[in-house]
Formats: sequence, structure tokens, C-alpha cells
Amino acid sequence: AKQNLAGCWMKRKLESARWLLVAGLAAMKASIHVPSFLRWGERLRRTTELMAEARGLLKQAASNKKGWGWAVNNGEIYVAQGAWELLSVALRLKLQRAPVNSVGDPGDEKVVERETMVTSDDLRIALEQAQSSWGKAMRRTSSDRNGADFHPWQDLMDSISEVASQTKQALADPVGKSNRLNELVSRCEELSDAMAKRFHFPGRASSRQFLEAHGVVPWISETTSSAKTARAHKTEEL
Repeated sequence: AKQNLAGCWMKRKLESARWLLVAGLAAMKASIHVPSFLRWGERLRRTTELMAEARGLLKQAASNKKGWGWAVNNGEIYVAQGAWELLSVALRLKLQRAPVNSVGDPGDEKVVERETMVTSDDLRIALEQAQSSWGKAMRRTSSDRNGADFHPWQDLMDSISEVASQTKQALADPVGKSNRLNELVSRCEELSDAMAKRFHFPGRASSRQFLEAHGVVPWISETTSSAKTARAHKTEEL
């Protein structure tokens, strides 16, 4: 074991990069589903904190092994970072459109006044940053049976990019903006869910699952054997 410490350490770094990716995706999903019944200021706080947590986890995952991870071979961490860029702006835009209850929650108006409003220019910058991140991921392709290169996440990246471009153009239309923003968030969540499902870590097996997998009950043979031996000795004594 001492002779292969460097190799073991590299394996642990790959595993941790994958874990950080999954954790970052979970934080992104949680930010999408912040309860709508909360006060405006509380929704903003939770969304901001969750997205900051996701950003930190994904950044650490990318720097852990230069974007690689345990079975993370196609730059998925960079793909997730690109989705984060767009989702962070889309969620803020959605929150800006949410009504503020100035009568029931007067403090929310002060929060709104302090906040810098997100604009279409912010979405444009986010799309550029996302495409830059996805460009790094696209350099890590796979090959099909015929030897042709492909990227397993290209369709989703292209779909998100297209919706983001349409959202940027529709920001002047209140109705169109709402529909496009919802679709953009939905596409980002679709990618996040697919990636989380692909890279999730298996849970710890329960005792019942262990027994069913191995087809034995621990110590049952020894227990049965001991009981038979005890009965045999008693019979001999009689």
C-alpha cells in the first residue's frame, strides 16, 4: 500500500470531484425549488445562498483534477458550470417579476430597493460564459462504435443555449419573458437531473439487501450446526 500512495491519492481526488459535482447539482436543484410562499426577501436570500453554494462546489470539483472525476470523462463539471451561469441569472429575473406584498411584508420593499436589477445584458454575459465553459467540455468527446466522435451532453447544451438566446430577445415582452424564463429554468433543471442520475453514488445497502444479495443469513450454518451437535450429545448421554 505504501508503494502506491500517489495512485490511491489520485483515485480519491477523482472520487471527491464526482461527489462535489453531485453536491453542486443538488444545490442548484434546491435553488430552483425555493418555496414560493416565503417572503420575497427570504426567497432571494435562500436562492442566493444555494446558488453560491453550488458555484463553490462546482469550482472546487473542476479544480480538483482539472475537470476530471470518477467516470466523469466528458467535461460534465464544465457543463454544469455553464448551466449554473444561466440559471443564476434566470432565477433572479423570475424573482424580480414576483410581486412584493408591501402591506403584509413592508420590509420586502426595502430589500427590493437595495437589490441591483438583472437585465438582458446580464443574460447575454451569462450565455457567453456558459458557452465558454461548454467549449472546454466539448474538447472531451467520446467515440461511437464506428469511431465517430460525439459528446453525450451536446443536445442538452444546444437546447439550453437556444432557449437562452430566445429569452434574451423576449425580455421586452412581459408575457414572452415569463414563458421563456420558465422554459430556460426547466431546461437547466433537466440537465441537472440527468447528470445527477448519471453520477449519483449508490446508497449503503440495508441488512436485508445484503442477505438477499448473498443468499445467506450470517451465522445460520454455525447456529444450526451447534444445535444439532448439542442434541446429539444429549442423545448419547441418554
